[in-house]
Amino acid sequence: MWGACELNQTPSVEAKWAQDNDNPHAPYHTFWASKQTQAGAGIALFINKQVLTSPGQVVYTHPMGKALAVNISLNHVPFLVVVIHAPSGPTQPAFFQSLIQAITAPQPGRKVILMGDFNFVLRPEVDVIPAAPSSTQEQASIEALNQLAAS
Repeated sequence: MWGACELNQTPSVEAKWAQDNDNPHAPYHTFWASKQTQAGAGIALFINKQVLTSPGQVVYTHPMGKALAVNISLNHVPFLVVVIHAPSGPTQPAFFQSLIQAITAPQPGRKVILMGDFNFVLRPEVDVIPAAPSSTQEQASIEALNQLAAS
């Protein structure tokens, strides 16, 4: 399974993915979200059909193609997979909060996988030279991701 951010998919690429999803010989099932206002950047989730034990259900797509959430079953274990390409800058905490409001319906036994480009440094005291404390914006985004992971 892998997620991809900043794809420049076209309607013909999306049609090919839809066709492959219906083809039992195609190796991957593809879920995607693209900008609803124009063709261009978006994200996708590719899952090997051999481990996908249910068709999967898209539960959220961001209108600008910045997030995708899918309920799937892998080897009969339920998962919520969230692919994120978060904006950077001051709108980031609001982006994560809207994502939480859209998809956090806890389900017993469901595991959560978060992947993508979160556009912040999770632990700047370790990952930034010279070491720096997290900004208020990064702290809000980290808290939102933790809330998503717990859903």
